[in-house]
Amino acid sequence: IGTEKQAVRVDTNAAIAANDGTHSAAKLAAKAVGTGAVTAKGNTLVNLEETNGDLRVDKIAVNAGEGAASKVILEANGSILNAGTDSLIQADRVNLVSNNGTLGTKDSMLSIQTGAPLTADGAVDYTKAATATGANYGVNARAHGDVYLDNKQGDLFVDRVVSDTGDVNIKTAGTLVD
Repeated sequence: IGTEKQAVRVDTNAAIAANDGTHSAAKLAAKAVGTGAVTAKGNTLVNLEETNGDLRVDKIAVNAGEGAASKVILEANGSILNAGTDSLIQADRVNLVSNNGTLGTKDSMLSIQTGAPLTADGAVDYTKAATATGANYGVNARAHGDVYLDNKQGDLFVDRVVSDTGDVNIKTAGTLVD
């Protein structure tokens, strides 16, 4: 959904429904559910920009398959928040930008699940964290206000996490790798 350089612009205060015709082979679909929460699923990339306030995430999942990295790029004029207790943003690489708000809250950390480069035997390859391959994994995040991220499974490779005016709080089920 979208391309690396061009996000699909959405207003989750209004109902949306889209199929990305330029990526039909990827079988992409996105829709607003409930009260303005976004659910999106793709095979390689989901790139969404909320143009009017907060972006509330239900579930966003991208699975590129073996040998390819998946990516989610989310940008909001306001905050990027969980829509519920089982909300999740899942991809090998997650890029998040909140121009005038927060990423998650103290009471509801934004739930993510990122990937990691693996060795031939399936173990995490920590030596690739600083390489071009490593750039395909982990998280890159910026918010005007506070950042609250919770990596739900495995290690979290951190490219860059920045708050312009607040604090950064990161929780991970595994190791935090910078």
